[in-house]
Amino acid sequence: MNRVLIISAVLTFTCILLANGGSFNNCKVNIFINTTDIKENYPQENELHRFRLYVNGRLPFIKLTSSGQTITFGEYKNETDFAIFREEDDYFKSLEPCSYQDNIHVFADSKFVEVWFILEKTGHFSIIAGNMDNGFALSCNTGFNFTQTSEDRLYTREPVLYDCGRY
Repeated sequence: MNRVLIISAVLTFTCILLANGGSFNNCKVNIFINTTDIKENYPQENELHRFRLYVNGRLPFIKLTSSGQTITFGEYKNETDFAIFREEDDYFKSLEPCSYQDNIHVFADSKFVEVWFILEKTGHFSIIAGNMDNGFALSCNTGFNFTQTSEDRLYTREPVLYDCGRY
């Protein structure tokens, strides 16, 4: 049943993509991503991950699992407040986030939004979304140390685009 829902979501997303002019022809599309499969991961010296996704949806939900820890990014309190949570349970139980920002409207349109994910080995996690006119940045010191493993995963509720070509 879950496999059918995922395939249906990816096909629907692909149709939306084509309707938007197909400007992301070279991108990969998925909901579950093994981070070692992301070709366009450009970490700097102390970073484990530095990659971008293109998100299309009003309420993005993205969780990154690395070194046995799960960091979650998603809405907080309402549809225009977003946060980073140190633990997945903190998000689902509406506990205090590590970092949040209110009045974010970059996800309000039905267009694709560029979102950068940066995870440092020392546990600092950052998200940068949108552009200079309509965007935001969030950072969180998770308190965890991270190392690259083959089990590192990214999960989203809606299909995202990645590996679209060097910026």
